[in-house]
Amino acid sequence: MQAENLLELHSVSIVTLQTSLLLGAFYGTEGDSLRENLYYSVACRIASLIDVPHCLEDTPLEKELGIRCGFLIYMIEDNRVLLIAK
Repeated sequence: MQAENLLELHSVSIVTLQTSLLLGAFYGTEGDSLRENLYYSVACRIASLIDVPHCLEDTPLEKELGIRCGFLIYMIEDNRVLLIAK
């Protein structure tokens, strides 16, 4: 897949975070839970490293981007905890 080839795992940035989230969502719809969890885990670690809720506050657009990515990470982690608890 071309998106996987373009993913820069050594670049800790919001673009890498978004790409990981999109790849996780794609593989989730394909039923490939191994890759889905891999990319969601990468996204969670990147979000933690760059402190998403506080890192992008230069413009209103960047602030909104940080809020949305942070909320999406929260929703993904919340659903993963619920699935494990069942």
